[in-house]
Amino acid sequence: MLDIDFKKHAIWATIEGLENTLVAFALEKKTDPKFSEYVEKLGYLRWVLESSNSSYFSPSELTQLNAELQQIKNHTADNFGHYPTIETWYSNIFTRMPYPRLKKIFRSEANDAIESFTATVSTIRAELDEALKSSNARLEANRADLLEVNEQTKAVQKDVVTLEATLATHVSRLEAEVDAAATAKISEIMSTFSTDQDTRRSEFQILEDQIEAALKKTNAETDALVIENTKTIERLEKALESERAKFTEKANSIVDDLSGLYEAAGQTALAAGFAGSAEAERKSFELYSWIAIGIFGLSAIVMGILWYVLAKQPDFKFIELLQRVPVAAVFLVPGFYVASLGNRHRKSAVKLRSLSLRIKAFDAFVANLDEPKRVELRTAMMKEFFEEKFDDEKSNTPMFGFGGKQFDSLIGILEKSIEKLGGGKV
Repeated sequence: MLDIDFKKHAIWATIEGLENTLVAFALEKKTDPKFSEYVEKLGYLRWVLESSNSSYFSPSELTQLNAELQQIKNHTADNFGHYPTIETWYSNIFTRMPYPRLKKIFRSEANDAIESFTATVSTIRAELDEALKSSNARLEANRADLLEVNEQTKAVQKDVVTLEATLATHVSRLEAEVDAAATAKISEIMSTFSTDQDTRRSEFQILEDQIEAALKKTNAETDALVIENTKTIERLEKALESERAKFTEKANSIVDDLSGLYEAAGQTALAAGFAGSAEAERKSFELYSWIAIGIFGLSAIVMGILWYVLAKQPDFKFIELLQRVPVAAVFLVPGFYVASLGNRHRKSAVKLRSLSLRIKAFDAFVANLDEPKRVELRTAMMKEFFEEKFDDEKSNTPMFGFGGKQFDSLIGILEKSIEKLGGGKV
């Protein structure tokens, strides 16, 4: 089992809960030997778990142990009534885990290991004694050889002293010869170096003068080129500014022309829209007029038929004809209503056509005026053009010429009656 899983297992919370249960015992109960036994056994179980290696436990073992501890916790009370049951649970637990689970050597195994180690040490000691005896014999032999070597070393040292004296003499003589030759060679080298240094200095000065002259010439040419480029840039800037002014003026002129064309086109389109609406209103007026004429003609035909039928009767009386007039008058009501609708469309057509003509002619009217005056007139004419209300009741234009006002009033009364009748049905 992994150590991290072992430390996170629920058994630790169960042990802590059982410890808290024991802490909550009454003070007089804590003096009972059974309480001390509870505390000792739980402490020993915690020590066994904390001292054990987690690798020697399996999750199932800890789960079983946790269940047993839960049973002990459930039976633990300060009256010690379940003491035998708790004893049984602890006995089962300590039977499986009497000691911490660690890797250790038992006493019998340790004795075997110690005896084996002792035999090995004895064997090594005997071999060491034999080796020491052999070493001592070789040491005596080497000591005699060492004395002989010391005698030879002394003779060699004497020879070395003689050779060192001879070598010192040769070295002194060679140093004297080498110093004289080296001094002469250094003088020759210094003389050659000075000559070469002077030659290089003169050549470098010539080269420096040439480079300086070339730089001056290049600077002069650069200055002339900068002046010429500056003049060219100024000339091009002036030309560009002149062309830009011309282009701006031409563009403004084109924009003004386009604005005028756009404005004229917009007014023309607006006037055309009003004219189209006026034409549609005119067609509606003609349609309703023909329908009204048809209804009035039908009423006249019905009246004529009634006259003809009654006139053939031998006891014809004019009062009977008058009594049947309402039959023909029934057709007059829808006729008047259709005529009123036609009259509305006629008035709308006249007003829309008038507005179209006024909009179309407005630019010609203000063409010779200044711009501020044009703006003022446009502002003043906005209400006239766009805020006018089409009020049929205030119109003085009759539909049928003379007596048209009275006829329009009659039509208005009929319209209101029909509207009221229609609203009541709904």
